[in-house]
Amino acid sequence: MRRGGRGSRRVCWVVATLIVVPGVLIGAGFPREEPECAPPNPEFVAALEQLRTGRLAEPEWGYSLGYIPPPVDVSHTMGRTPRTITRLGLPSSYDLRSTGRLSPIRDQGACGSCWTFGTYAAVESWLLSQVPSVVRDYSENNLKECHGFDWGPCDGGNYWMSAAYLARGSGPVREAEDPYIDDPDPSGCSGAILACPNPDGQPVWGSVARPVVDAYVREAWFISGVDKDTDPAPDYLKQAIMDYGAIGTSMRWESASYNSDTYAYYYSGTGSRNHAVALVGWDDTFDRNLFPTPPAGDGAWIVRNSWGAGFGDGGYFYISYYDSRVATVNTVFADLESPEGFAIYQYDPFGWCNSWRWVDDNVDWGANVFTAETGGVLIGVGFYTTDVDVEYEIDVRMGAPWGPSALPATISGTCSWPGYHVVDLPTPLPISQGDRGAIVVKLRNPTYPYTMAAEYRIPGYNSGATANPGESYLSWNGSFNQADWWDLTNGEPTANFCIKGIFIDAPTPAAFRVTREGRVRADGAYWGSGFITTAADLAEWVPVSEPVEPGDVLELDPTRPGYYRKARRPCSTLVAGVVSTQPGVVLGHSEDTLGRALTALIGIVPVKVTDEGLSLIHI
Repeated sequence: MRRGGRGSRRVCWVVATLIVVPGVLIGAGFPREEPECAPPNPEFVAALEQLRTGRLAEPEWGYSLGYIPPPVDVSHTMGRTPRTITRLGLPSSYDLRSTGRLSPIRDQGACGSCWTFGTYAAVESWLLSQVPSVVRDYSENNLKECHGFDWGPCDGGNYWMSAAYLARGSGPVREAEDPYIDDPDPSGCSGAILACPNPDGQPVWGSVARPVVDAYVREAWFISGVDKDTDPAPDYLKQAIMDYGAIGTSMRWESASYNSDTYAYYYSGTGSRNHAVALVGWDDTFDRNLFPTPPAGDGAWIVRNSWGAGFGDGGYFYISYYDSRVATVNTVFADLESPEGFAIYQYDPFGWCNSWRWVDDNVDWGANVFTAETGGVLIGVGFYTTDVDVEYEIDVRMGAPWGPSALPATISGTCSWPGYHVVDLPTPLPISQGDRGAIVVKLRNPTYPYTMAAEYRIPGYNSGATANPGESYLSWNGSFNQADWWDLTNGEPTANFCIKGIFIDAPTPAAFRVTREGRVRADGAYWGSGFITTAADLAEWVPVSEPVEPGDVLELDPTRPGYYRKARRPCSTLVAGVVSTQPGVVLGHSEDTLGRALTALIGIVPVKVTDEGLSLIHI
């Protein structure tokens, strides 16, 4: 899966503020249009130049900043609402602080790591929004030390870097395993392991302890920026706060724009964004006269900062809807699952750095070719989308992108927001060691012509990015004809598409147990036959959203709050217990067991270990 760089003609790179797009030799059978990549984000180009000359913003008031714009420009999504978003009647004010869906305020100290705190404010809030009992404190230190980009731990970053780190399976890890310090860590990066943590949260690997990835983030969305001229406080952003919790965003911080008496902030200039924070609510009636300079109207976002509880209103403050820089880029991290047993086949450790197109019809096919290092099961495909309401089709083809399909039918759907997504295969695909195949993704964008997200080397940002011929391909029609596929390194020798294969280890017999913290543990893998038969110490009746049987592992159903369903992954962060028939003590009672299950909370319980209905391959 790894690769070294090599020379070739280049169609896309950043040199100061210049984009060079020379011609590409196109063979017979190709359309007349040449493949090309999108122009980079102008704010990013300017930031690279400022970094080179040491002119990035210095801390103000003794507080550090640290947001640096990403290389990708998503301004084409500004103000756009996906057609799949249900519009609900929204209150005039909403505050996550009153809902118990926020973790405690943190302090970044004298380090330009605000973006890591904005990231985990969103991740931790999503978990609390799904399961109030799941309280996590994730390690900003591990993210700032192990992001892998060229910038130092305290030099700054952005949410695209966070998405790359999470999507490649480097985190999150728990704070206790890699505690925060507000300087570059003398120990450097403590690389984490894709494995399930022990019940006490402390991993042991022989005589060396290493952090363990606590969850895999399956969704990272870059929600449309606010159009300040038409709707400075759009419903889609408010609805996202209510649905998913805190939203990572960015702003321009200048101390003269802040009223410390009223905790109110309003900036109306054109400076670039330099600080990452999180939106946690809104107030449509917040008085415009409370800001240092009155904006055009009332209303403010409630914002979580990373400067400790001594700043503002217990660590929070209020930004005017009419602020010129806030909420122009907004990020949600959602749908966490256990990573145990995962093997992520990928060529893009630095994630979405640019986008490609071929024919100017907003439809393209991209493919990554992988060779299985071990036997296993392909259970999902990860990829990025670059527009709102993107339609996708996924295929797996044998040998090459033009090889025969290995799936009974392509998998199709729509991604509402641009960003990273994981789509599960309806039927997991067994893979043998040495098998070679291509994951093919067709994307259709409504408006933005550059459909396929890619990684490529940008000096001063991700100098470690490399690629090899034969790894990533682009097609204008997705045919089974080799002549219709173009090797991406023909245009940019360090480019690969952001398409990942999510594998799990080859199934073997396993034994399950429930720890006293309610976590299901597996001794072995996750497929086999038989039962382990011992009664539970403690159990309770819970409502279920689908039929369950004794021995089924249950987790909270994120689609129906308060209900439980069969777990989809081993050691899921949402796991609540196992359906039991012989508990020692039952909490509560149930007059009618229809739609309810007796769920074990403590002890070793009978657990179904079977491939019936392919259930356990999904838990």
